[in-house]
Amino acid sequence: MPATKFENLSELADKLVEVLKTDLPSEKFSQSWLYLTTLTIWHRLGDDLRYKTLLDSFSEQAILFVVDYLATQLRERPKGERLPVGILNLDPEESQYVFPVLTPILLSEEVFKQKMRALQEELQTMGRYWLDADIFIWGITLHFQEFSDLLRDSIQTQDLYETTKKTLMDIIEGAAKAGPHINLGHKQLREGNLDRAIIDFEQAQRRSPTNWYVYKHLGEVRMLQSRMEEAERLCKEAIRLNPRYASALCLLADVLAYEGKYGEALARYEQALRYATQDKRAVYLIRYGIALANMDKRIYDRVRREVKNFDRVIIEGRFHDDPALEAIEKFDQAERLFGRLTQINRFGTKIGANYHYHRGMAYLRSGNSTKAIEEFSLGRKLEPENSILADALSHAIASTMKSNQKVKEEL
Repeated sequence: MPATKFENLSELADKLVEVLKTDLPSEKFSQSWLYLTTLTIWHRLGDDLRYKTLLDSFSEQAILFVVDYLATQLRERPKGERLPVGILNLDPEESQYVFPVLTPILLSEEVFKQKMRALQEELQTMGRYWLDADIFIWGITLHFQEFSDLLRDSIQTQDLYETTKKTLMDIIEGAAKAGPHINLGHKQLREGNLDRAIIDFEQAQRRSPTNWYVYKHLGEVRMLQSRMEEAERLCKEAIRLNPRYASALCLLADVLAYEGKYGEALARYEQALRYATQDKRAVYLIRYGIALANMDKRIYDRVRREVKNFDRVIIEGRFHDDPALEAIEKFDQAERLFGRLTQINRFGTKIGANYHYHRGMAYLRSGNSTKAIEEFSLGRKLEPENSILADALSHAIASTMKSNQKVKEEL
């Protein structure tokens, strides 16, 4: 099946809205995603016309490679059956292309990003082999559920159609321009170069000023730099642009908890879980649990009364009386989703050790020193040199010994 070529962004958006409308009745609607990919080719040949034929040939090879990859690698299909893929030459001056997968796919965002990283590596190899070109691939993931409220109530309304179409056009155009800089920002963030990451994300923001994804990542870097007021402002801007953006809601909750604004933090965690896709719920539950594990009981009593001021959907009485017990419940929910240890620890020894530390502290504060010792011990297996875990384990053992001694004396 050859790729469907679109003449302009409006025509492409028309097709995407048609896909959204067609699949609304589907039972799998809430789990489906619409995937778009943008390809940007930056070459170092300048304006020398002698190389134009080479560049055109290289671009054509890259396009065919991307189309084939998306058509065959994003879902298990019967042999010979390919996913329908579209293509639009968005900006010929900068060799920018958009590739929508013209059907919903039951594929998690995490797996999609893994696929995009593999595609990026292949394209970079091609770029070095051909023209020493820089190739950036950027995946845009649109969850169908994000459009449900917009489309479900008045599917035939022309204004609704135009609003959805314009939203998609803005997302696609902005992401295509910002994508290379977002990729660079991610690379710097992974390597710990926070100042450089800010520069790259701000360049992306200038090219796509309504991109909620960029604001969220700027907020993430500012939080890592301990610039909490800026992080809070940036997260709130991401949420203003997309009120269902669960990742930004959870990050904002982390920032608010750090600032001691626990009432609003709990409300934001609840909202993040409300809009989270299944593959993200466990991570958000763990972060929620960590915030609760660090909360003083006196503060928690006040927070439970004020949390519904920030979100009326929340029922005040459904929380445990003790923040440690509430934290343990959140950790238990995450483990039921993840699977004990294996999935949590796959994030790396540091994150796994941090999880076991906070879970152990929750048990310790709830009076269960035996379970606390178990958690601290698991954490130390991951990070034997972690002095905080070592001190916590010693304290838990001492508490258990003291408690056992008291029981003996009473007998």
